[in-house]
Amino acid sequence: MQREKGITLVALVVTIVVLLILAGISISSLTGENGILNQATRAKEQTEIASYREALQLIGINLEAERVSDDEFMDRYKQDIEADKMFEDAKSVEKLSSTALRVITKEGYTFYVKRDDVTYLGKGDDAEEPPPDIPDIVESDIKFTMEPSEPTQGSVKVTISTEIADCEIVYSLTGEDESWQAYTEPITFTDNGVVFAKLQNDAGVSETTATLNIENIDRLAPKKFVPTATSTSNTITLTGSTEDAEATDTDGSSGVKLYYFSSDNGTTWLPEGGQTGTSYTFTNMSQNQTYQLKMKAEDKAGNSIETEAIEHVTGGVPGLSESNTTFSYNPPATVMTRGNVEVTIQTTVGNGYTLQYSTDGSSWQNYESPVTVEKNGPVYARVVDTAGQEGGAATGNVSNIDKLPPNAFNVNLGEVTENSIQVTANTTDQTATSENANSGIKGYQFSKDNGANW
Repeated sequence: MQREKGITLVALVVTIVVLLILAGISISSLTGENGILNQATRAKEQTEIASYREALQLIGINLEAERVSDDEFMDRYKQDIEADKMFEDAKSVEKLSSTALRVITKEGYTFYVKRDDVTYLGKGDDAEEPPPDIPDIVESDIKFTMEPSEPTQGSVKVTISTEIADCEIVYSLTGEDESWQAYTEPITFTDNGVVFAKLQNDAGVSETTATLNIENIDRLAPKKFVPTATSTSNTITLTGSTEDAEATDTDGSSGVKLYYFSSDNGTTWLPEGGQTGTSYTFTNMSQNQTYQLKMKAEDKAGNSIETEAIEHVTGGVPGLSESNTTFSYNPPATVMTRGNVEVTIQTTVGNGYTLQYSTDGSSWQNYESPVTVEKNGPVYARVVDTAGQEGGAATGNVSNIDKLPPNAFNVNLGEVTENSIQVTANTTDQTATSENANSGIKGYQFSKDNGANW
C-alpha cells in the first residue's frame, strides 16, 4: 500500500516537470526571435511595404501613360504621391534630385523612388541612405565642340564637356557595350564618323546617350560637267552647273559653293574670287576669233573640278552687198531732177541687227525711213549688232540731181517781116560736178515780151 503511494508521487513530480517544460516551449514559440508574434509582425510589415511599393510604382506608370515631359516628370511624381490617400499621413515626400525622390511613410518605411524603379531602404533609423544618383541626362548636358565646324578637307578634332558635377565622361565610336572608354582628351577624326558620350559616377553610367555625327570632312570633288557657250561678235556667255559628289562612309557632300570661268584654257579664271551664279559673260572679245573655254566648280570644303576645254568662235556681223541689199530712188535714177532724191534701203539681213546709213562713210545713223539726199553722191548701208559691232557696208549712188542751169547764151535775130521775127539761139548745159549732174539741154522756149510769156 505504501509503494503505490510512492509511485504516484513520483509520477506527479514527473508530470509537473513535463508540464513546466511544455509551458516554457509554448512561451518561447510566442515571444522568441522566431516566435509566432514576431513572425506575424514581420508578415504585416512585408505586406505594408509591398502595398506601398506597388502604389508608388502605379503612380509612375500613370505618369508615363500621360506622357509627362522629362522636365516635369519628377515634380509631378512628388505631387501625385502627396495627393494619394495612402500617403496623406506620410512623414515626408522629398525630392532628392531631378531624377529621384525619398518617401517616408507614417510607419517609417523609407522608399527611394526613380522614374522607373522603387527601392525599399528600410524602416526608421535602420533605413539605408539613398544610393548615389546615376546621371540621368538630356543631350544638352553633354556638349560637343568640333574644330573646324565648317566643311574641311582635313581632320576634325572633337572636344566633349559637361557642367554636371561629380561626373566623368565616357565615349565610344561604335556605341557597343565593350567599346566605352574614359574621355581624357580631344578625339581626332580623319574620316567622317560618329561619337557617343555618356556620364558616369560612383553609382554607374547614365542611360541617356549623347551623339555627334561628324559629317563635315569632304575630300571628294564635284561631279564632272560640260558647259555650253553662246556668243555675239564681241561677247561670249559661258554657262554650266554641277552637283557635289555623293557622300560616302568616310566623306561628306558639302555642296557646290563657287564657279569660275576661263576663256584662255584655264590660264586666267574670272571673276576673281568666283561667283555663285552659273553663267558668266566675257566682253570685248574679237570677231570671228576661236577661244578655249573652261569652267571650274568648287565645293564648300575647297575641292574643285575643271571641265575639259571647249572651242568656241565668236560671231561676225554680216556685211551688206548687192545680193542682200537694194537701194531704191525717188525719182528713179533714170529721171533727172533739180530737186532732192529719196533713197529707200532694204536688206534681207535681220535677226536682231540694226540697219544704219551714211552719206559720207563716217557719220552713221539708224535707218528708219527713206533718206533725203540733196546732192549727188554715194549712200552707204550697213548693219550693227547689239554690241555696236558693224559689218561691211553696201553702197548705193545718187546721180540724177542737176541743180545747175545751162550755160549763158546769146539770141541771134534772123529774118524780120511785117508780122514775124526769126530768133536763133544755142547753148550747152553746165559741166557736171561731184554734186550735180550734166543733164543736157532738153529744149528751148521763146518770149517776145521780155519773158512775161514764153
